[in-house]
Amino acid sequence: MNQDGLPSWRRIVLWGGPHAGKSTLAAAACVTQFVEVDGGTWQALPGGTDPEPGIYAELGKLLQEDRLLPDPDLDGETRVRLNLRGTVPVPGPRRTWWQRRLRGPVPPVATRDLIARIELLDRPGDDYRHFVDVRPEDDQRLSALADADGLVYVFDPVAEIRRERSNRSYQTRFLRLLRRWAQEENMLRARNYLPHRIAVCVTKYDETEVYNQGCVGGFGTQGPDDTRTPRVSDVDAVDYLRWICRQHGADDVFAAIRNSFDPERVRYFVTSATGFYVRPGESFDANDHANVEADGKSIRGLVRPVNVLEPLIWLAMPYAETVER
Repeated sequence: MNQDGLPSWRRIVLWGGPHAGKSTLAAAACVTQFVEVDGGTWQALPGGTDPEPGIYAELGKLLQEDRLLPDPDLDGETRVRLNLRGTVPVPGPRRTWWQRRLRGPVPPVATRDLIARIELLDRPGDDYRHFVDVRPEDDQRLSALADADGLVYVFDPVAEIRRERSNRSYQTRFLRLLRRWAQEENMLRARNYLPHRIAVCVTKYDETEVYNQGCVGGFGTQGPDDTRTPRVSDVDAVDYLRWICRQHGADDVFAAIRNSFDPERVRYFVTSATGFYVRPGESFDANDHANVEADGKSIRGLVRPVNVLEPLIWLAMPYAETVER
């Protein structure tokens, strides 16, 4: 806790190549209102004006009001601070078999309020391809990445499907950097795993090519809301990523994640920062669902992010603190 009685800021690094969707993911975190995770309800609120005044409002306005994607070619880094607030159930005593048999009233579920404060760090994708010989301790920029409290690995399936560029180029060298840092800091875990917690996000699920590939592989179910937009469950997300990699010769990308991080500290998500296009008053149409225009910059309809806050909440949970009501 800080002197103000709030948890310390925790740095979450967005890691991926150019045009993978890192900036759009950060922007979507600024417009996602409420999500349900493991029986609890969470929301993201702006985390203050430091270090970049208005960046939260700026990104939110760009995505939701202007309906434009962030420019992926901007130089430098973007930092977005978020307060994650949640109300989660508290496990209570289990009812005995006799109480269950009597079928009496079920006691109300107790809840508690939590808060976690995170700072999303987004650097240009090309940076991750150029990390070769620089030592983290010699470059404050690299040290901030290596010493992160959590990683969001943004895997771009469109890059593999179209064979425009490979996720491999932006993965290998950064993994070497992380391993060198962990060795020098004596932080490698058992079986030489890196110490980081990592959320692996397969992005752009709303893209026609990505959605169709998922259907061919048998992945995806209709969501619970009125629009019936599809989702890939977190349980199936790892198999979805494995299948996409296998279809497009990127098995080594998947293997590198599996071999570098403790499986207990890795979780997989299938995400869409913009969500699917749905005509007003109608439900999801499998023949017309792409929410990004052909120019690659404009958004067609409402922004309905899919699985954007969930990976951030999972990464932040170990640092969440109880808030007094």
